[in-house]
This record gives sequence, structure tokens and C-alpha cells, in this order.
Amino acid sequence: MSTFWKGSLHERNKHYKPNKRNKLTKMSLEKFWKERFTRFAGKYDEDHLIAGWSKEGLKRRLETYLEIFRKFRLTKNVLILDLGCGAGTYCRALKKLGYYNIIGLDYSFAVLKKAQKKTSNIHLINADIYNLPFKKQIFNHIVCIGVFQALTDEKAALFEIKRILKKGGILILDTLNATEIYYLIRKKIKPDPNMQNLRRYRPSYLRKLITQIGFCYLQTQGIFIFPESFSFLYKIFPKFIPVPFGLAHSVLVICKTTK
Repeated sequence: MSTFWKGSLHERNKHYKPNKRNKLTKMSLEKFWKERFTRFAGKYDEDHLIAGWSKEGLKRRLETYLEIFRKFRLTKNVLILDLGCGAGTYCRALKKLGYYNIIGLDYSFAVLKKAQKKTSNIHLINADIYNLPFKKQIFNHIVCIGVFQALTDEKAALFEIKRILKKGGILILDTLNATEIYYLIRKKIKPDPNMQNLRRYRPSYLRKLITQIGFCYLQTQGIFIFPESFSFLYKIFPKFIPVPFGLAHSVLVICKTTK
């Protein structure tokens, strides 16, 4: 049985300045998505529906992440945090690879209850990315998939992530791509009202931000996800071919801490 654990909250990092380029407030965006995920958890049991992904979209992201993660050849006893774990998809995948020190964290208690039913021997924590209840430099690896598109202050979030990563710790995060051609065309021709509640990032901005925060940037990789009506094309295209950012639905950023 998975367990819930909640440590005392640390004093908020005082060294970052809030991202002033955002006009959205934390109350508007974070509250919107937390309430939406809570509704999804009450309505669905499937991981991809709870996360708001298509089935193939979740599968594609997971496969790409695992392909990259394996290359680091981390020992099985490392401490791993799945930040924004949802229903526990990545926690279970890592456990199948033999990793046993895994913590899943999500801000929706309802979603964590779903994860609890699906996982075993994994600690689950109800907290948010801006106030992580951990001491400094304790994690060897943090995976953060599909979280940053629902944040108003990505800079504050990255400072918190850096604070709890050990020296040499690996961060792999995924978020939506602002330079995707399909998205830009849809935005002009037929705007989707839901787009205003999703943030997208330019790969060049993410690389610059990662470096500014103090991470050592390693790689940025685009993930191509077909619209659901064209999912049959996955059978034709190889899984891990390099994808130009103009065709990538989301961006995977890989970096590590140096100090």
C-alpha cells in the first residue's frame, strides 16, 4: 500500500524574484488546473484521462522519458521525486525498472487517492511545487512532466527544484512547445478557448532560464504527438527520431545541478 507523508514546510526560498512577465496570477491558473484535475480524478480511472492527455500522448511522453532516463544508468538505490505525479504513471514505470526509493508529489489530494489505489510501496505527498516539504539537496533525480504549462511562476518552481536536488542531480522536465507549427496555425485560424489556460514555452527561453537558475543544461528534445484523429501514424514513424521543434508538441529539457 502506498503511503501519504507530509513533512513540515521549509522557509520559502528568499533569493528568487517572481516572474514579472506573467500577467496571470497563481490564484487564476494554479487554482483552475487543481480544480480541473480534481474533477478528472472524480470522473475517470485511466491515467491519461486524469492527466488530461490523450492515451497515445501519455504513452509517447513516457517512452521518450524512459529512453533518456536509462542513459544515465543511475543505481537502483537513488532517491527519485516524481513532481506532479498525477495517478502515478511514472512512479510505477520507475518501480518496474527496479528503483525503490520513489516519492510521488501532487497538489491534488483527489488525484493522489487515485495513485494510491494503483501503486504500492511508493510514498505519496500532497504539496505544491512552490513549497516543497524537503530539506536541501536530497534527491538524485527529479522528473516533472506536464506541470510547467499550468504554472504562473516557472522561475520560482525551478529555484525550488534546484534547492532539493543533490549536486550532480538530474532534472528531466516536459512542457508544451510555443513554437509548434500546428499550434500556431490553430491559434490563428480557430483559437481554442482552453489555450488561454495553458502556457507554452519557447525551447530557447527554457535553455536560457535553466542556465540563469544555475543548472547545467544538457539537452532539449522535441516530442512529436499527432492529433488524436491521426494516431494511426504512430505505427509508421519510428519512436525516437529527432524532431524539429517546429513539429514538436512538447519539449523535454534535461539538465543537472553543479553546486
